[in-house]
Order: sequence, then structure tokens, then C-alpha cells
Amino acid sequence: MKKVLSLVFVLAFLLTTALAFAGDWSGHVVKSPDGKLWLKVGEKNISIANPEKAAGLEGKDVKVTGSLNDAGDTVTIDSAAEAVAA
Repeated sequence: MKKVLSLVFVLAFLLTTALAFAGDWSGHVVKSPDGKLWLKVGEKNISIANPEKAAGLEGKDVKVTGSLNDAGDTVTIDSAAEAVAA
């Protein structure tokens, strides 16, 4: 019984941790002089792990769904689209 409870606790912790870094962000896609794409959210520049998902959105305001790495400095994009003006 203790093993089952321990396993349930560990799985719940891992799921909670994974969900903490997943989310949606509004930002601006920036292309650096060396050709790398970044997501600028406020004053923070976040590296894009899979820049092909942001191709064609350079210089535009975007809405991104994805997940951050543990350090919070790289996003893996699930989807990205140009932000719609309100």
C-alpha cells in the first residue's frame, strides 16, 4: 500500500511540475542579427527551441502556446499565431 501511495504522490508531483511550465504567452517575435528567433515577453527575451513554429512571424505580435524549460529561458512552441488587434 505504501508503494502505491508513493507512486501516486510522485506522479501527481511530476504532472503538477509539468503543468507549471506549460502555458500561453503574448509577445513579439524578434530575429537577431545571427538569424535566431526569440520571443520577447515584456522585457524578457526567451529563446525558441523550435523556431520553425515561429517562421514567418518575425517582427509581429504573437500569441504562443507551449512550454518553458526549467530555467524559464527557452520555450518549445506548440502553436503560434499573429495576435489579433482588439
